[in-house]
Amino acid sequence: MATTGAFDKGWFKITLANTGAAAADMASVLNPEGVALVITRAVLNITTASTGASTIDAGVGSSATTLYDTLIDGRSGATLGVYDNVEDAGTNGEFTLLWPADQYVTVSEASGDVAGLAGELWLQYYARA
Repeated sequence: MATTGAFDKGWFKITLANTGAAAADMASVLNPEGVALVITRAVLNITTASTGASTIDAGVGSSATTLYDTLIDGRSGATLGVYDNVEDAGTNGEFTLLWPADQYVTVSEASGDVAGLAGELWLQYYARA
């Protein structure tokens, strides 16, 4: 499971694990800035599809081990592609979202099995004044 990310070309990149089976098993990253952030874009890039049917949720919340779907909700892990919270957020995904200083972005296997999946979640944000 990814527990950290890194800046790359102005975006915060979180590499996803493909272990699945529990909430936040693909990634769980504590706010890296230590101040409230506003996420303006979340992009899920699936570079290798899961070997079977699966869906992925990503969101912000207070627990490192809970499934949240407030950024991206129910995207297929079995389909290569790029999904974002602007065009492909799903039912519960938000266009912009507050990431409090003491909270996490988690990426979770929501259904099926993400075995074989490779990809990353890219976040664009700014510090809330």
